[in-house]
Amino acid sequence: MVPKTKPLNRSNIRGHIFEVFVRILLEQNGWKIQSKGDPDKFSYSSPFWIELKGRGTWHQIDAPCIFERHIPFIYPLRLITEMKFLKAHKGEVQKDQMREFLGVVKDISENYFIDIDHTSDQERFTEVGTFFSANGFQQEAVNLGFAHGIRTVSYRTNKNIADIKKGIEDLVNLGFPPRTLIGGKGRLAKFKEDLYDYMSNRRSQLLQSSGWGNITEETRKTLASIRDSLNGIKANFIGTTSAGILLHFLGKDEFPNELFTETDTQPCRIYYDDSIRKDIPMWLEFRRDSKRPKRRFYFDIPPILEEVIKNEKDILSAKETAFAHIAVYKRINNIMRLLNLEIDKEWIDRIREHRTGG
Repeated sequence: MVPKTKPLNRSNIRGHIFEVFVRILLEQNGWKIQSKGDPDKFSYSSPFWIELKGRGTWHQIDAPCIFERHIPFIYPLRLITEMKFLKAHKGEVQKDQMREFLGVVKDISENYFIDIDHTSDQERFTEVGTFFSANGFQQEAVNLGFAHGIRTVSYRTNKNIADIKKGIEDLVNLGFPPRTLIGGKGRLAKFKEDLYDYMSNRRSQLLQSSGWGNITEETRKTLASIRDSLNGIKANFIGTTSAGILLHFLGKDEFPNELFTETDTQPCRIYYDDSIRKDIPMWLEFRRDSKRPKRRFYFDIPPILEEVIKNEKDILSAKETAFAHIAVYKRINNIMRLLNLEIDKEWIDRIREHRTGG
């Protein structure tokens, strides 16, 4: 009699693969995976199996990242991350999942005991809990996270990551990865390392051993197509709006570094495709961009703006408020800069006057 094999959890598999892509995008933004630390609080088995000690227990974290630059008056920034690619409940992260993650962040961030005689030797961070979701968040989950300082990053409507999400779904439907590649935490971590090396171009071909040699030609083509989609993203930057919304911008064109040669501030315009009533694509353009057509940098539409658009309310005022200022840390000519993107008020006023007949 053949023993029963527990079926693989598809949501977990999607999440494992999704984690690899988010890591690559984070590292391109100056976040480095923590590789060493106080052994009483930090355990490193591999780049994809890292545990942090809380006051109550150890927690395996998808990608604990440290920002490459220090900011005066605060401890070094460390991301405590969770990454989900769900299909149930429209794929949205639910309130219960946010509550569970909140408990993890709280447990880790409170695990500091000061030794009066050795305060200068003790490692400490400013913990930033950040939840990444391929398909968005239930509004109650967003509210709960916001109330407790958890940042949420969604890719539900980001046009430039849609092909990657579809590719991940295709892989799962093809039965990838086989259990031989991810059975047990050691194999799972090694699988993610191999996938990371391939997707980030550290390895030109997939391994022919350790289970990779058994995958089908269709699976190999799908993996190559996803890598092409990732390599097609030429601009990748994260911004925080004056309303506190975290946005991840992705573009198929290079970031216009030339616009910031003598200034840190540039006016921008926010557009959306109003012909699509579901998962409305939204993007940013720079007013002074000389390239034609202007370069587009897509981001996930904030729920409040999506509601305004679908209910045909005053979208101009909503844009004016939501995108008054967007702070972006960006490396330009090997120098990390803090840039300020401002909504183009002349453009907003011109459209408003035209609509009112002024």
